[in-house]
Amino acid sequence: MNHINGFDFFGELPLEITIDILSRLPIGTVIRSKLVSKAWRDAIKSHEFVEAHRLKGEHKHEHDTFFVGTSYGDSVETSCGDSEGYKLLEGYGSSIPTTTTIPCTGTLAEYKPLLPYSSSVMGLMLLFCPLSEVFSICNPVTREYVRVPLPPSPSGKILDRVGRVLHFPKFHVTCFSYGIGLSNKSKQYKLVYIRGCYGCHIYTLGTGQWRVGPSPPKIEGYSHFFGGGNWASLDGKLYWVKDKENICSFDLESEVFTTFSAPLCARQYLGVPVGKICYSRRVCFLEERLCVCDVARTYVDIVMLIWTMRGEGDWRLLCTIRKDVFKGDMYMSLPIKVLDKGNKILMASSEGCGERYCYDINNTSITQIGYVAGDSLDQQYTYACPFNPTFVPLKTLFQHQDKDIIHSF
Repeated sequence: MNHINGFDFFGELPLEITIDILSRLPIGTVIRSKLVSKAWRDAIKSHEFVEAHRLKGEHKHEHDTFFVGTSYGDSVETSCGDSEGYKLLEGYGSSIPTTTTIPCTGTLAEYKPLLPYSSSVMGLMLLFCPLSEVFSICNPVTREYVRVPLPPSPSGKILDRVGRVLHFPKFHVTCFSYGIGLSNKSKQYKLVYIRGCYGCHIYTLGTGQWRVGPSPPKIEGYSHFFGGGNWASLDGKLYWVKDKENICSFDLESEVFTTFSAPLCARQYLGVPVGKICYSRRVCFLEERLCVCDVARTYVDIVMLIWTMRGEGDWRLLCTIRKDVFKGDMYMSLPIKVLDKGNKILMASSEGCGERYCYDINNTSITQIGYVAGDSLDQQYTYACPFNPTFVPLKTLFQHQDKDIIHSF
Protein backbone atom coordinates (compact mmCIF):
# COMPACT_ATOMS: atom_id res chain seq x y z
CA MET A 1 0.00 0.00 0.00
CA ASN A 2 1.46 3.34 -1.04
CA HIS A 3 -0.44 5.50 1.47
CA ILE A 4 0.28 5.18 5.20
CA ASN A 5 -1.85 7.39 7.49
CA GLY A 6 -2.56 9.66 4.55
CA PHE A 7 1.12 9.96 3.62
CA ASP A 8 2.00 8.97 0.05
CA PHE A 9 5.16 7.07 0.92
CA PHE A 10 6.47 6.39 -2.58
CA GLY A 11 5.05 9.57 -4.02
CA GLU A 12 7.17 11.64 -1.66
CA LEU A 13 10.40 9.76 -2.36
CA PRO A 14 12.91 11.33 -4.75
CA LEU A 15 12.76 9.69 -8.18
CA GLU A 16 16.31 8.34 -7.95
CA ILE A 17 15.49 6.48 -4.71
CA THR A 18 12.29 5.03 -6.19
CA ILE A 19 14.27 3.83 -9.21
CA ASP A 20 16.96 2.32 -6.99
CA ILE A 21 14.32 0.37 -5.02
CA LEU A 22 12.45 -0.85 -8.10
CA SER A 23 15.64 -1.92 -9.87
CA ARG A 24 16.42 -4.34 -7.03
CA LEU A 25 13.12 -6.21 -7.34
CA PRO A 26 12.65 -9.54 -9.15
CA ILE A 27 11.75 -9.25 -12.82
CA GLY A 28 8.19 -10.47 -12.40
CA THR A 29 7.58 -8.00 -9.58
CA VAL A 30 8.89 -5.12 -11.69
CA ILE A 31 6.63 -6.11 -14.59
CA ARG A 32 3.61 -6.13 -12.29
CA SER A 33 4.71 -2.87 -10.66
CA LYS A 34 4.03 -1.04 -13.92
CA LEU A 35 0.34 -1.54 -13.20
CA VAL A 36 0.48 0.15 -9.78
CA SER A 37 0.45 3.74 -11.02
CA LYS A 38 1.37 5.94 -13.96
CA ALA A 39 4.32 7.31 -11.95
CA TRP A 40 5.76 3.82 -11.43
CA ARG A 41 5.16 2.90 -15.05
CA ASP A 42 6.99 6.02 -16.24
CA ALA A 43 9.83 5.40 -13.77
CA ILE A 44 10.30 1.81 -15.01
CA LYS A 45 10.29 2.99 -18.63
CA SER A 46 12.87 5.70 -17.95
CA HIS A 47 16.46 5.55 -19.17
CA GLU A 48 17.63 5.93 -15.56
CA PHE A 49 15.79 2.77 -14.49
CA VAL A 50 17.01 0.78 -17.51
CA GLU A 51 20.60 1.73 -16.71
CA ALA A 52 20.22 1.04 -12.98
CA HIS A 53 18.79 -2.41 -13.65
CA ARG A 54 21.53 -3.19 -16.17
CA LEU A 55 24.31 -2.25 -13.74
CA LYS A 56 22.85 -4.36 -10.95
CA GLY A 57 22.49 -7.31 -13.32
CA GLU A 58 26.17 -7.17 -14.24
CA HIS A 59 27.13 -8.01 -10.66
CA LYS A 60 25.17 -11.26 -10.60
CA HIS A 61 27.64 -14.13 -10.71
CA GLU A 62 25.09 -16.80 -11.58
CA HIS A 63 22.15 -16.79 -13.95
CA ASP A 64 18.94 -17.50 -12.09
CA THR A 65 16.36 -16.38 -14.66
CA PHE A 66 15.18 -18.56 -17.52
CA PHE A 67 12.92 -18.12 -20.52
CA VAL A 68 10.47 -20.97 -21.01
CA GLY A 69 8.24 -21.98 -23.90
CA THR A 70 5.33 -24.29 -23.14
CA SER A 71 3.63 -26.29 -25.83
CA TYR A 72 1.37 -29.15 -26.72
CA GLY A 73 3.31 -31.32 -29.12
CA ASP A 74 5.46 -29.06 -31.30
CA SER A 75 3.43 -25.85 -31.29
CA VAL A 76 3.45 -23.19 -28.61
CA GLU A 77 -0.05 -22.36 -27.45
CA THR A 78 -1.39 -18.90 -26.71
CA SER A 79 -2.68 -17.62 -23.43
CA CYS A 80 -6.26 -18.13 -24.60
CA GLY A 81 -8.17 -20.65 -22.53
CA ASP A 82 -6.10 -22.62 -20.04
CA SER A 83 -2.84 -22.76 -22.03
CA GLU A 84 0.10 -20.40 -21.67
CA GLY A 85 2.69 -19.29 -24.16
CA TYR A 86 5.90 -18.13 -22.46
CA LYS A 87 7.16 -17.81 -18.91
CA LEU A 88 10.02 -16.25 -17.02
CA LEU A 89 11.36 -18.36 -14.16
CA GLU A 90 13.40 -16.78 -11.38
CA GLY A 91 15.31 -18.79 -8.83
CA TYR A 92 15.59 -21.63 -11.33
CA GLY A 93 17.99 -23.60 -9.15
CA SER A 94 15.44 -23.80 -6.33
CA SER A 95 12.72 -26.42 -6.06
CA ILE A 96 9.92 -23.87 -6.55
CA PRO A 97 10.96 -21.04 -8.90
CA THR A 98 8.98 -17.80 -9.13
CA THR A 99 6.94 -17.83 -12.33
CA THR A 100 5.81 -14.90 -14.45
CA THR A 101 3.54 -15.70 -17.38
CA ILE A 102 4.07 -13.77 -20.62
CA PRO A 103 0.82 -14.00 -22.64
CA CYS A 104 1.24 -14.55 -26.38
CA THR A 105 -1.68 -12.71 -27.91
CA GLY A 106 -2.16 -11.64 -31.50
CA THR A 107 0.47 -12.35 -34.13
CA LEU A 108 3.13 -13.51 -31.67
CA ALA A 109 0.95 -16.49 -30.80
CA GLU A 110 2.07 -18.05 -34.10
CA TYR A 111 5.71 -18.07 -33.00
CA LYS A 112 7.56 -20.63 -30.98
CA PRO A 113 10.96 -20.35 -29.33
CA LEU A 114 13.84 -21.88 -31.23
CA LEU A 115 14.33 -24.09 -28.22
CA PRO A 116 16.08 -26.19 -27.17
CA TYR A 117 18.57 -24.79 -29.65
CA SER A 118 18.67 -21.13 -28.71
CA SER A 119 19.81 -18.90 -25.91
CA SER A 120 19.00 -15.31 -25.04
CA VAL A 121 21.30 -12.46 -26.02
CA MET A 122 21.24 -9.48 -23.68
CA GLY A 123 17.55 -9.97 -22.98
CA LEU A 124 16.44 -10.73 -26.55
CA MET A 125 14.98 -14.06 -27.65
CA LEU A 126 14.93 -15.45 -31.18
CA LEU A 127 11.52 -16.91 -32.06
CA PHE A 128 10.32 -18.49 -35.29
CA CYS A 129 7.00 -18.88 -37.11
CA PRO A 130 7.15 -22.07 -39.24
CA LEU A 131 4.02 -21.27 -41.25
CA SER A 132 5.14 -17.88 -42.53
CA GLU A 133 8.91 -18.51 -42.37
CA VAL A 134 9.53 -15.41 -40.29
CA PHE A 135 11.90 -14.84 -37.39
CA SER A 136 10.82 -12.72 -34.45
CA ILE A 137 13.30 -10.88 -32.25
CA CYS A 138 11.49 -10.48 -28.97
CA ASN A 139 12.08 -8.81 -25.61
CA PRO A 140 9.66 -10.63 -23.27
CA VAL A 141 10.23 -8.09 -20.48
CA THR A 142 9.16 -5.03 -22.48
CA ARG A 143 6.56 -7.10 -24.41
CA GLU A 144 7.90 -6.01 -27.80
CA TYR A 145 8.93 -7.89 -30.93
CA VAL A 146 10.11 -7.26 -34.49
CA ARG A 147 9.29 -9.52 -37.44
CA VAL A 148 12.21 -10.48 -39.71
CA PRO A 149 11.27 -12.54 -42.82
CA LEU A 150 13.84 -15.08 -43.96
CA PRO A 151 16.29 -13.82 -46.60
CA PRO A 152 15.48 -14.48 -50.26
CA SER A 153 16.49 -17.79 -51.78
CA PRO A 154 19.81 -17.71 -53.64
CA SER A 155 19.75 -17.08 -57.36
CA GLY A 156 20.84 -19.93 -59.58
CA LYS A 157 21.13 -23.59 -58.66
CA ILE A 158 22.86 -25.03 -55.61
CA LEU A 159 24.82 -28.14 -56.45
CA ASP A 160 26.26 -30.82 -54.24
CA ARG A 161 29.84 -32.05 -54.57
CA VAL A 162 29.06 -34.36 -57.49
CA GLY A 163 27.08 -31.79 -59.47
CA ARG A 164 23.52 -32.75 -58.48
CA VAL A 165 20.99 -29.99 -57.86
CA LEU A 166 20.06 -29.71 -54.20
CA HIS A 167 16.43 -29.23 -53.23
CA PHE A 168 15.60 -28.55 -49.60
CA PRO A 169 13.03 -26.47 -47.70
CA LYS A 170 13.67 -22.81 -47.03
CA PHE A 171 13.94 -23.49 -43.31
CA HIS A 172 14.62 -26.71 -41.46
CA VAL A 173 16.63 -27.06 -38.27
CA THR A 174 18.74 -29.88 -39.69
CA CYS A 175 19.55 -28.10 -42.97
CA PHE A 176 20.21 -24.57 -41.76
CA SER A 177 22.06 -22.84 -38.99
CA TYR A 178 21.30 -19.50 -37.40
CA GLY A 179 21.97 -17.43 -34.33
CA ILE A 180 21.76 -13.94 -32.87
CA GLY A 181 24.49 -12.12 -30.99
CA LEU A 182 25.95 -8.77 -29.98
CA SER A 183 29.20 -7.51 -31.53
CA ASN A 184 31.89 -6.51 -29.04
CA LYS A 185 32.91 -3.02 -30.21
CA SER A 186 30.06 -1.57 -32.27
CA LYS A 187 27.46 -3.17 -29.95
CA GLN A 188 25.25 -4.13 -32.87
CA TYR A 189 22.78 -6.98 -32.65
CA LYS A 190 23.16 -9.28 -35.64
CA LEU A 191 21.05 -12.19 -36.81
CA VAL A 192 22.99 -14.72 -38.90
CA TYR A 193 21.28 -17.23 -41.19
CA ILE A 194 23.37 -19.92 -42.88
CA ARG A 195 21.87 -21.94 -45.72
CA GLY A 196 23.72 -25.22 -45.32
CA CYS A 197 27.33 -24.64 -46.36
CA TYR A 198 26.32 -22.62 -49.41
CA GLY A 199 25.54 -19.13 -48.23
CA CYS A 200 25.36 -16.76 -45.30
CA HIS A 201 23.06 -13.79 -44.74
CA ILE A 202 23.35 -11.17 -41.99
CA TYR A 203 20.59 -8.96 -40.59
CA THR A 204 21.86 -6.08 -38.46
CA LEU A 205 19.07 -4.83 -36.21
CA GLY A 206 18.05 -1.34 -37.26
CA THR A 207 18.94 -1.65 -40.95
CA GLY A 208 15.73 -3.37 -42.00
CA GLN A 209 17.36 -5.66 -44.55
CA TRP A 210 19.47 -8.76 -45.04
CA ARG A 211 22.83 -8.61 -46.75
CA VAL A 212 25.05 -11.36 -48.09
CA GLY A 213 27.81 -12.36 -45.70
CA PRO A 214 31.01 -14.39 -46.15
CA SER A 215 30.81 -17.97 -47.32
CA PRO A 216 30.71 -20.48 -44.45
CA PRO A 217 33.38 -23.18 -44.30
CA LYS A 218 32.77 -26.30 -46.38
CA ILE A 219 32.27 -29.67 -44.75
CA GLU A 220 33.53 -32.78 -46.46
CA GLY A 221 30.64 -35.12 -47.22
CA TYR A 222 27.92 -32.91 -45.73
CA SER A 223 25.70 -30.08 -47.00
CA HIS A 224 25.16 -28.49 -43.59
CA PHE A 225 26.70 -28.11 -40.17
CA PHE A 226 26.69 -31.25 -38.02
CA GLY A 227 24.77 -29.53 -35.22
CA GLY A 228 21.85 -28.33 -37.34
CA GLY A 229 19.98 -25.60 -35.51
CA ASN A 230 22.03 -25.87 -32.31
CA TRP A 231 24.05 -22.70 -31.60
CA ALA A 232 25.59 -20.68 -28.79
CA SER A 233 26.26 -16.95 -28.46
CA LEU A 234 29.12 -15.81 -26.28
CA ASP A 235 31.47 -12.82 -26.06
CA GLY A 236 30.71 -11.36 -29.48
CA LYS A 237 30.79 -14.66 -31.37
CA LEU A 238 28.36 -17.30 -32.56
CA TYR A 239 29.31 -20.97 -32.35
CA TRP A 240 28.08 -24.11 -34.13
CA VAL A 241 29.22 -27.72 -34.31
CA LYS A 242 30.77 -27.83 -37.77
CA ASP A 243 31.51 -31.55 -37.88
CA LYS A 244 32.55 -34.28 -35.47
CA GLU A 245 36.06 -32.88 -35.10
CA ASN A 246 35.59 -29.10 -35.40
CA ILE A 247 33.71 -26.10 -34.05
CA CYS A 248 32.83 -23.16 -36.31
CA SER A 249 32.71 -19.63 -34.92
CA PHE A 250 31.58 -16.35 -36.47
CA ASP A 251 32.98 -13.07 -35.15
CA LEU A 252 30.09 -10.60 -35.19
CA GLU A 253 32.42 -7.59 -35.31
CA SER A 254 34.79 -8.62 -38.12
CA GLU A 255 32.22 -10.98 -39.73
CA VAL A 256 34.81 -13.69 -40.26
CA PHE A 257 34.28 -17.45 -39.94
CA THR A 258 36.88 -19.46 -38.03
CA THR A 259 37.21 -23.19 -37.54
CA PHE A 260 39.04 -24.74 -34.59
CA SER A 261 39.34 -28.16 -32.97
CA ALA A 262 36.45 -29.57 -30.99
CA PRO A 263 37.06 -31.80 -27.94
CA LEU A 264 38.25 -35.33 -28.47
CA CYS A 265 35.65 -37.35 -30.37
CA ALA A 266 33.49 -39.46 -28.03
CA ARG A 267 34.39 -42.60 -29.97
CA GLN A 268 38.09 -41.91 -29.53
CA TYR A 269 37.74 -40.89 -25.89
CA LEU A 270 35.80 -44.04 -24.99
CA GLY A 271 37.91 -46.29 -27.25
CA VAL A 272 34.90 -47.72 -29.09
CA PRO A 273 35.43 -49.10 -32.65
CA VAL A 274 33.82 -47.37 -35.62
CA GLY A 275 30.29 -48.60 -36.21
CA LYS A 276 29.78 -49.60 -32.58
CA ILE A 277 28.78 -46.15 -31.34
CA CYS A 278 26.60 -43.21 -32.31
CA TYR A 279 26.60 -39.86 -30.60
CA SER A 280 25.25 -36.35 -30.72
CA ARG A 281 27.27 -33.20 -30.07
CA ARG A 282 25.82 -29.83 -29.01
CA VAL A 283 27.20 -26.47 -27.94
CA CYS A 284 25.96 -24.17 -25.18
CA PHE A 285 27.53 -21.73 -22.73
CA LEU A 286 28.27 -22.50 -19.12
CA GLU A 287 29.63 -19.97 -16.63
CA GLU A 288 30.70 -17.61 -19.42
CA ARG A 289 32.58 -20.37 -21.24
CA LEU A 290 31.77 -22.29 -24.39
CA CYS A 291 30.62 -25.79 -23.53
CA VAL A 292 30.31 -28.92 -25.65
CA CYS A 293 27.99 -31.70 -24.53
CA ASP A 294 28.39 -35.16 -26.10
CA VAL A 295 25.97 -38.04 -25.66
CA ALA A 296 27.45 -41.34 -26.84
CA ARG A 297 25.33 -44.46 -27.25
CA THR A 298 26.57 -48.02 -27.62
CA TYR A 299 24.59 -51.25 -27.55
CA VAL A 300 24.92 -51.48 -23.78
CA ASP A 301 25.68 -48.02 -22.46
CA ILE A 302 24.93 -44.29 -22.66
CA VAL A 303 27.62 -41.82 -21.65
CA MET A 304 27.45 -38.04 -21.41
CA LEU A 305 30.66 -36.01 -21.70
CA ILE A 306 30.66 -32.33 -20.74
CA TRP A 307 33.59 -30.22 -21.96
CA THR A 308 34.39 -26.55 -21.30
CA MET A 309 36.73 -24.39 -23.37
CA ARG A 310 39.50 -22.43 -21.63
CA GLY A 311 40.90 -20.98 -24.87
CA GLU A 312 40.11 -21.53 -28.52
CA GLY A 313 40.62 -25.26 -29.07
CA ASP A 314 41.79 -25.80 -25.46
CA TRP A 315 39.26 -28.13 -23.84
CA ARG A 316 38.83 -29.47 -20.33
CA LEU A 317 36.62 -32.44 -19.51
CA LEU A 318 34.32 -31.21 -16.76
CA CYS A 319 32.66 -34.53 -16.04
CA THR A 320 31.61 -37.92 -17.41
CA ILE A 321 28.11 -39.17 -16.59
CA ARG A 322 27.25 -42.81 -17.21
CA LYS A 323 23.96 -44.60 -17.68
CA ASP A 324 23.91 -46.23 -14.25
CA VAL A 325 23.30 -42.86 -12.56
CA PHE A 326 20.97 -41.35 -15.19
CA LYS A 327 17.46 -40.41 -14.16
CA GLY A 328 14.58 -40.07 -16.60
CA ASP A 329 15.59 -38.41 -19.84
CA MET A 330 18.69 -36.76 -18.45
CA TYR A 331 20.75 -37.78 -21.48
CA MET A 332 18.71 -35.19 -23.45
CA SER A 333 19.71 -32.38 -21.05
CA LEU A 334 22.21 -29.56 -21.32
CA PRO A 335 24.25 -28.07 -18.46
CA ILE A 336 23.00 -24.61 -17.50
CA LYS A 337 24.61 -23.66 -14.20
CA VAL A 338 27.51 -24.60 -11.91
CA LEU A 339 26.74 -24.83 -8.20
CA ASP A 340 28.58 -25.43 -4.93
CA LYS A 341 31.94 -23.99 -6.06
CA GLY A 342 32.09 -26.21 -9.12
CA ASN A 343 31.14 -29.46 -7.41
CA LYS A 344 27.62 -29.66 -8.81
CA ILE A 345 26.04 -29.02 -12.19
CA LEU A 346 22.44 -28.00 -12.74
CA MET A 347 21.05 -29.44 -15.97
CA ALA A 348 17.78 -28.82 -17.78
CA SER A 349 16.05 -31.03 -20.29
CA SER A 350 16.44 -29.78 -23.84
CA GLU A 351 13.66 -32.11 -24.96
CA GLY A 352 10.66 -33.49 -23.16
CA CYS A 353 8.94 -32.07 -20.10
CA GLY A 354 11.38 -29.62 -18.58
CA GLU A 355 12.97 -31.90 -16.01
CA ARG A 356 15.82 -30.45 -13.99
CA TYR A 357 18.70 -32.45 -12.58
CA CYS A 358 21.55 -31.73 -10.21
CA TYR A 359 24.66 -33.81 -10.81
CA ASP A 360 27.17 -34.12 -7.96
CA ILE A 361 30.60 -34.52 -9.58
CA ASN A 362 32.30 -35.79 -6.42
CA ASN A 363 29.66 -38.39 -5.51
CA THR A 364 28.66 -39.14 -9.12
CA SER A 365 25.04 -38.95 -8.04
CA ILE A 366 22.02 -37.27 -9.59
CA THR A 367 19.02 -35.64 -7.98
CA GLN A 368 15.96 -34.88 -10.05
CA ILE A 369 14.62 -31.51 -8.94
CA GLY A 370 11.20 -31.65 -10.56
CA TYR A 371 9.21 -30.23 -13.40
CA VAL A 372 9.44 -26.63 -14.54
CA ALA A 373 6.71 -24.44 -13.04
CA GLY A 374 4.78 -27.47 -11.85
CA ASP A 375 3.69 -28.66 -15.29
CA SER A 376 2.60 -32.27 -15.10
CA LEU A 377 4.02 -34.95 -17.36
CA ASP A 378 0.85 -35.43 -19.40
CA GLN A 379 0.16 -31.75 -20.04
CA GLN A 380 2.59 -29.11 -21.24
CA TYR A 381 6.01 -29.78 -22.69
CA THR A 382 8.51 -27.18 -21.57
CA TYR A 383 11.82 -25.88 -22.90
CA ALA A 384 14.00 -23.52 -20.90
CA CYS A 385 17.15 -21.55 -21.63
CA PRO A 386 19.21 -19.05 -19.60
CA PHE A 387 17.86 -15.52 -19.85
CA ASN A 388 19.50 -12.19 -18.99
CA PRO A 389 16.54 -9.83 -18.65
CA THR A 390 16.73 -6.24 -19.85
CA PHE A 391 14.27 -3.36 -19.84
CA VAL A 392 15.91 -1.72 -22.87
CA PRO A 393 13.07 -1.01 -25.35
CA LEU A 394 13.46 -2.33 -28.87
CA LYS A 395 12.99 1.16 -30.31
CA THR A 396 16.48 2.07 -29.09
CA LEU A 397 17.86 -0.66 -31.38
CA PHE A 398 15.92 0.57 -34.41
CA GLN A 399 16.74 4.27 -34.39
CA HIS A 400 17.28 4.43 -38.17
CA GLN A 401 14.18 2.50 -39.09
CA ASP A 402 10.43 3.02 -39.09
CA LYS A 403 9.21 2.46 -35.53
CA ASP A 404 5.99 0.97 -36.90
CA ILE A 405 7.78 -2.35 -37.33
CA ILE A 406 7.95 -2.72 -33.53
CA HIS A 407 4.92 -4.63 -32.31
CA SER A 408 3.60 -5.06 -28.77
CA PHE A 409 1.94 -8.07 -27.19
